[in-house]
Amino acid sequence: MYVDNDGNCAALAEAYLAQGGPAQHLVMYTMGTGVGGGVVIDGRVFRGATGLGAELGHVVIQADGPECPGNCPNRGCMEALCSGLALERDATQLGRDRPDSPLGKIVAEKGRASGRDTVAAAREDDPDALALLEQVGTWLGVGISNAINTFEPEWVAVGGGLSAAADLFLGRAIEEACSRALPASLASVRIAPARGGPAAGVIGAALLASQEYARATRDTQTATASEGVL
Repeated sequence: MYVDNDGNCAALAEAYLAQGGPAQHLVMYTMGTGVGGGVVIDGRVFRGATGLGAELGHVVIQADGPECPGNCPNRGCMEALCSGLALERDATQLGRDRPDSPLGKIVAEKGRASGRDTVAAAREDDPDALALLEQVGTWLGVGISNAINTFEPEWVAVGGGLSAAADLFLGRAIEEACSRALPASLASVRIAPARGGPAAGVIGAALLASQEYARATRDTQTATASEGVL
């Protein structure tokens, strides 16, 4: 039996599903309540020394930024600035500061403005909500530029529940990433919405099992072939 987390499995699926793929080098962000993701290097999931690597959501993009809303002692990490919880925090605060605005009315009614509320308001052309989604894109772009400079991927895929609103922020993220990434690394990377949708984790899990089984079989055959050799 082979086990991995959903972000790693989704990243492996996106590498397989990439246009012109399978991609050998890919970084994936899953944007939902928090920010997760995974990294594929040479066609295999990168896990770090003990399996805890590639915590992309906890890469710091603003040193003096807000505290992380997740189980993280950091400040200004991606999860603190461009997650669903971060969007809710900022939208709720804006609504309290501007009680006559559409977000203000939502906060007055519900006590908070959720990420879903904010996206809905943005789709109705509320300028405050649109600005908040653009801000999400800016911070995401800063994070993506770091990943490009670190891993030099072929693809950066953006998925997760919040990516349903990618048309409201991904263009800004690409613009910001392109302004910050090293030109040589940027030249070969494509940034796009994830293609696997809700099935990405399941697809990736199947791919992972296939990869690990094939590797275990090769290792066994190699060991058997070498038995008795001095």
